Amino acid sequence: MNPTEAGQTQVFTGTLQPAGAVFPSDSVFAVTSNDPAVAPTVDATGLIVSVTYPAGWTESTTTPLAFAYTATSASTGMSLAATITPSAPPPPIPTGITFVQTS
Repeated sequence: MNPTEAGQTQVFTGTLQPAGAVFPSDSVFAVTSNDPAVAPTVDATGLIVSVTYPAGWTESTTTPLAFAYTATSASTGMSLAATITPSAPPPPIPTGITFVQTS
């Protein structure tokens, strides 16, 4: 897996549920990023989302990067939404510890 950093490309592949499901022929797919410097794309199948992080890009330390994915079909009324979170901030660093006697 490639890291979420400048110059890297990440690919996310979706699997429809239930098994055997297919998108209606008039499906429209969209994917947006909460970071305006990052522009993910979705392929014509609606199942592959790709993103290449621009040179010099660094992820926000306060807002985890997230991509909003949607798939809709006017003929069937289908509407799917998902959030792709390619990374998350590291867990907090310990600042203290407490011990209790357990035996």
